[in-house]
Amino acid sequence: MTCEVIDGRPVLAQPRIQAGATPAPTRQRGGRTVPEDTTQVQRYIAAWNETEPQARRRAVAALFTEDARYVDPLVDVRGHDGIEAAIVTVHDQFPGWVFRLAGPVEAHHDQVRFTWSLGPEGEEPPVIGSDVAVTDGDGRFARVSGFLDRVPQQ
Repeated sequence: MTCEVIDGRPVLAQPRIQAGATPAPTRQRGGRTVPEDTTQVQRYIAAWNETEPQARRRAVAALFTEDARYVDPLVDVRGHDGIEAAIVTVHDQFPGWVFRLAGPVEAHHDQVRFTWSLGPEGEEPPVIGSDVAVTDGDGRFARVSGFLDRVPQQ
């Protein structure tokens, strides 16, 4: 992409696509393809839904770097133990509720953004949030910043 100036402001110009042009292959960033980001986010959602302690511990270790940080408006933790404790707290607070991916996975460079929902299975989820994950060179999450977009009124 190029940067153009329109009305005195810089604007990213969209690349020009010629009729009959061959579509570009799947984007790659740092040896990872975009579908790999979606798979990693699906594993992340599954880890948040995991209730069996050993399986959850393995999922967290596979997804996050050892010194990873997870932060949202309610918690700020580091490392596998802290992240696992945050997941357990959600299960304790909302027993039987499940996380679901609630939109597309968007990625650029080492950043992955996605929207999720949390609620009882088969019902409209009362909680919706967005996360932005920063990956290391191997696609593991080094930092996740969570945002609560919709929460029930107390």
